[in-house]
Amino acid sequence: MKNISVFVLGFLVLAVSSAWASGPTGSTIVNGREILTGVVNGLSAYTFDPDQPGLSNCYDGCAKAWPPILLPAGETVAAPLGVTTRKDGTEQITYDGHPIYNFGGDRQAGDINGDGLGGVWHLVAL
Repeated sequence: MKNISVFVLGFLVLAVSSAWASGPTGSTIVNGREILTGVVNGLSAYTFDPDQPGLSNCYDGCAKAWPPILLPAGETVAAPLGVTTRKDGTEQITYDGHPIYNFGGDRQAGDINGDGLGGVWHLVAL
């Protein structure tokens, strides 16, 4: 029974990951939570409390430490993902209307070093 449970769990994770992998984001399981990631780099996705729905407030030094997750040319997204246009004209991906970012302190897939930093950065849990 244990082997069947592991197989079913693995299949469900694969199915969820495959659904996200068709676009610019993906997902992974960290500490028992499914979180949103970028497909290109596999790094965890975060939201920033000072942002407003559809509007990023992270620029300059902030954006260097917390790179926005941008929509690659020719890609599209579907709800709950969306897009907002940044001041420089690039399109940043949103989740439920909130712009999303990677954290410069995350080096590999599964890192969640930015979660809770300053009380304003949060993982995007699915």
